[in-house]
Amino acid sequence: MKCTDYENINDTFCQILKKRGDKSIVKGRIDIEHIALTKKTEFIYNIITSFSTESEYIYRILFWEKDEILKVFFKQYFSEIEYTIYQSYQSKQKPGICFVGGDELSKSFFNLLITNHFNYELAKNPSLNIRIQIFFRIIGFNIVFDIYDDRGFYLVWISLNS
Repeated sequence: MKCTDYENINDTFCQILKKRGDKSIVKGRIDIEHIALTKKTEFIYNIITSFSTESEYIYRILFWEKDEILKVFFKQYFSEIEYTIYQSYQSKQKPGICFVGGDELSKSFFNLLITNHFNYELAKNPSLNIRIQIFFRIIGFNIVFDIYDDRGFYLVWISLNS
């Protein structure tokens, strides 16, 4: 599941997140609003890694920033991480879309990305105006985490064997 065919990967994210009423799908909204901010990132990371630590991950990062701001973020903190800006932010019309793929869920990358995401909502620095979606596959299932803000996230679990 290498992050190369961005058109299909983007379509997959969109299809998974829009599906309703399908018997092969389990969806849930996880409310973390009352967890201390310092514990939220660790909580989400632990849930994701509890499913599998041996899966390839694809991040789909929706962003409402100039491309250059995202490029500076990666260059400053994670110059070794390969990313692709699939779609540039188009001034309130559509969010930009950035993909990051990898063989493992880097805890340091995840922590800094989520911290920047949560900080935006709380008007703290450093911050990025982003929404983080993470896709991975385990035996028989596709799973997407859609982390919308510091209040919570959606979990979509799709059985491939139904």
